[in-house]
Amino acid sequence: MKEMVKTAGFFAAHALWSVSDCEGFTPIMGTLNAEGEQTLGRLVGETKDVLRMAKSIYAKLADNDHGGAFVQDGYANLDTGRIDAVVVNVMFKQDESKRVQFLIPYRRFDHAQGFAVHRVKISDLQGFESDDQQWMIEMFFEGLESHPEGGKIWSDQYEDQPLTESTQSSASSESVIELTASDFEVLQRVPFVVFFLVAGADGEVDKKEIVKFMKIMAGKTSFEHPLLNQIIETVRDDMEEMSMSMQKEGVNYLEELEAVRAIVDRSLTPEQANAFKISLFKLGQQIAEASGGLFGFGAKIGKEEEMVLRVIAGTLEIKA
Repeated sequence: MKEMVKTAGFFAAHALWSVSDCEGFTPIMGTLNAEGEQTLGRLVGETKDVLRMAKSIYAKLADNDHGGAFVQDGYANLDTGRIDAVVVNVMFKQDESKRVQFLIPYRRFDHAQGFAVHRVKISDLQGFESDDQQWMIEMFFEGLESHPEGGKIWSDQYEDQPLTESTQSSASSESVIELTASDFEVLQRVPFVVFFLVAGADGEVDKKEIVKFMKIMAGKTSFEHPLLNQIIETVRDDMEEMSMSMQKEGVNYLEELEAVRAIVDRSLTPEQANAFKISLFKLGQQIAEASGGLFGFGAKIGKEEEMVLRVIAGTLEIKA
């Protein structure tokens, strides 16, 4: 397993080399067989096709092979905010109950301060003890530093975690909110509108994504705005029916989102309205993180979902 983690670090360094002077990189799938031979291939296509190809490559490994690593461009949610990241999913063929996901946050090459890489973090650990993280990080770095170009980039352009101020509003939303019955009926649909926009970023929405969405809605006891809490509580018992109904209707989700913006802008104070819009955006982030996934890992937000989130923020006219 140590050799597989080391190899994953090498593959991650290859990805860092790619993003150091251009925007993003093509997802890659690397493997390590029982004889210690590496394979590394770029996967070109739509998100669903890339995931299918990666799974196919992994499935062809023999039981005594070490495993595989799927490396893609994504995002990391740090205490300082969201940032681009190389996402490395590592699977172990000899014990498929175990897996680990590494994130390498980075500052884009076109940033005013130039490209930089930040502290590696383990974001998902399954089947291991917490004490195993130490040797995992050590082996991952050993592999990373062995890559001629990527290792040098890591050494020369490393900076500790970025320090940025939160751009999200802390506006109070405690005032009384009054809505007409017809307006509230429109607002009841907005969680589903956000879901179908985000989950459909890759061109399709399947039943598994709907189930994950319903778990988010059922498991969240308190969202960040009282109006959203009220909406969720109202539709909680009808989520499956509403999801299926809206999926069949052929709804124009952006038009519905514009209608929601108009309602809250005329019915709430500017501070209340913006706080509500931000809560919808954060719901979209949760959905994006839960959608898709590969080899049992908790999914991270991909570029397609990020583009949709930007469209949502723009349509709602969220103010920083």
